[in-house]
Amino acid sequence: MEQGVVRYLTKPVGPSALLCVVNSVIRLHGLARAERLAMDNEALRSLVDELHRSKDAALAGARAKTEFLSKMGHELRTPMTGVIGFTELALATDLPPEGRECLEGLWAAANSLMDVLGDVLEVAALDGGQVRLQPEPLRVRDIIEAALKSLLPSADAKKVSVVTEVGSGVPEVLLGDPARFGQIVKALVGNAIKFTEVGEVRVCAHLEANVGNEVRLGMTISDTGIGIRDDALARVLEAFSQEDNSPKRRYGGAGLGLTIASQLVALMKGSLRIESTLKVGTTVRLTVCFQRVPADDEFFVVGSHSRAVESSRDS
Repeated sequence: MEQGVVRYLTKPVGPSALLCVVNSVIRLHGLARAERLAMDNEALRSLVDELHRSKDAALAGARAKTEFLSKMGHELRTPMTGVIGFTELALATDLPPEGRECLEGLWAAANSLMDVLGDVLEVAALDGGQVRLQPEPLRVRDIIEAALKSLLPSADAKKVSVVTEVGSGVPEVLLGDPARFGQIVKALVGNAIKFTEVGEVRVCAHLEANVGNEVRLGMTISDTGIGIRDDALARVLEAFSQEDNSPKRRYGGAGLGLTIASQLVALMKGSLRIESTLKVGTTVRLTVCFQRVPADDEFFVVGSHSRAVESSRDS
């Protein structure tokens, strides 16, 4: 007791002495618990600070990657544009058959490289949050037809038919980004044609929902192509990924088409999913959101289009 013992009881135990000891134990336990909480909080703050530093470093790395790709894209595109231009000039001259064949191969290879460069830069811009939608009035049917125009020659060469169907419920004019929507359609249909040797590619659009000023458009792009294995289905949306990633794969490409399309769909407040059966075919289902065009603007756009069509028919 002379040494300062604080937690003891003497017999007989009195209520006041018991209360004193219990309060002392509670106070000491509270102090120990507060110390433990302080240590835990300090560790948590240290962890949060470390996570913030890691996040900042990752964002800085992503920005540096985007800037590097943009600069390199410009540096690579400039000489490639010259190669394509001079090749076209050479093709416009009188050439022996062997020389023309070589230059046509060079022209095709250069354009393919330009397409790959464009896809890489597009992925970098999407990852860096640099892509912004530019809303303007558009017609779904016209955008689909324009996107397919450049793809039909490759489909005809393979004797693959391309069928389009736009539901009657789809509004005539909507407000959205026609360039980005066309880019989605072209990427998905081009991918379907690429992996289809026999049969058809079917492109269907329908009205999925109509709430207030927002119109949700649903689309399916189905093919009778080679299909995708179940174990590869989960990674086909990843950048630079294909169902067959072996060096000797039959189908070329950088594997960026689906990645770009899925990111653009997300940017348009939509969703994309893929269903596939090996050696049977693949179906891509997606939704994108548009806005209704105000009545005055819709009348102006449709009226102008109709008058232009009538004028061209008269001429």
